[in-house]
Amino acid sequence: MAFKNITYKRTGELSEAEFIDELKKINNAESITGVKYSNIEVMNGIICGVRDSTNEPFSIMVSSLYKAYCALTIFNTKALEPYVKRVQSPAMAVLIAAKLVSPNNTEDTATNVPPRKNTSASETNKSNEIKRKRKRGVDCPFCGNYVNIPEDQDEFRDVVCAKCGNAVHNPNYPEKRIFGIKKSVFITLIVVALLVFGFTFLGKKGSTLIENGELQTSAKVEAITLIKSKLSNPSSYNGNGWIQGDYNKSSDHERYFLLHRFTVTNEHGVKEEMSATVIFDKDGHAVRVEF
Repeated sequence: MAFKNITYKRTGELSEAEFIDELKKINNAESITGVKYSNIEVMNGIICGVRDSTNEPFSIMVSSLYKAYCALTIFNTKALEPYVKRVQSPAMAVLIAAKLVSPNNTEDTATNVPPRKNTSASETNKSNEIKRKRKRGVDCPFCGNYVNIPEDQDEFRDVVCAKCGNAVHNPNYPEKRIFGIKKSVFITLIVVALLVFGFTFLGKKGSTLIENGELQTSAKVEAITLIKSKLSNPSSYNGNGWIQGDYNKSSDHERYFLLHRFTVTNEHGVKEEMSATVIFDKDGHAVRVEF
């Protein structure tokens, strides 16, 4: 499809507070591939909303998305994935809708390589060799495209091929050494050792949705998003508190239950008190709501 190779760039340099203000201005968004999201809002440091096609809620940590906003030079779902994990598609849609990024139309660099005409392998190799003599770059191992790397990007370990969107190792990156070992290898060894120690002696730590068997704020944010997706007037929602429900240890899909009280304004402009039981799976994701 025509949009699969599109990359984006920042439209400005915003502080985190300014970044959040722009996010609060949007209610709907659409991903690069045309997936639509609605009921988008920022609550307690989390961006939440609903995917229209499946009615499934999503949540993104604002701090993680802002970190990506500051660190990345080009934006697409592949570049965002290390920062926001499994919600890179709605994250990209939110950035586009808030006009925090715009299509990248600059000249051929490591951050943006325009589509190239189909050529034979020999013609491509010859063209790359000519470019290599006058530019500093690397061939993308995924699509064969030549990625030019300006000197001011030598500090980055990886650059992104804008033709296919994959991260490519920067051969100009100065690898530091510790005890004669490349810094990246040394850090990897330390991380592996810490993981082994952690799993062996400390056990696996809970996620941000659930900790020590208790549902956390981010899980409740998902629940509120799910509840509001079922309301005819979600903008009038006003939460009044939570009551701990039953705990079903034998079920993975319906493990936790919470009762939530809230008020909404009906079509006559009258506030109504309501309650809903939200069912969560074993990982703390809201899967169903009953009114």
